[in-house]
Amino acid sequence: MLPFQITTIEATFQAFRSYYIRKNGTDKYDTLFIKISSSAKFSRLFGESIRMQIVPTVKDYIYTTAQIPYFLFAKGETRALGVIIAIRFWDERVNKAYNLATSQELDRKMQSVFNQLSVY
Repeated sequence: MLPFQITTIEATFQAFRSYYIRKNGTDKYDTLFIKISSSAKFSRLFGESIRMQIVPTVKDYIYTTAQIPYFLFAKGETRALGVIIAIRFWDERVNKAYNLATSQELDRKMQSVFNQLSVY
């Protein structure tokens, strides 16, 4: 069981990030963050989101993360944090400009990430 409650996108990210760093160290978190933030695959997903004016689903994020070699044998918590980082990037880079999703929709995506990746 995770030692924090899944609430808003930002609160969940901050709590999960702190938990992950305590458990795995800053270096592993930094590597994970860089893999997501510099991913051409996520850039393409975000571009498609803008072009089609749609919000990517959690399955879109999970699928895209799975295409990054770093995540091939990663544990559920690492994959979940990668997806959450990607959702935050999408919110910052796409949603803030195009207003495609409400904060409540993004909060529900947080819960769905943990459910779909069976991370509790």
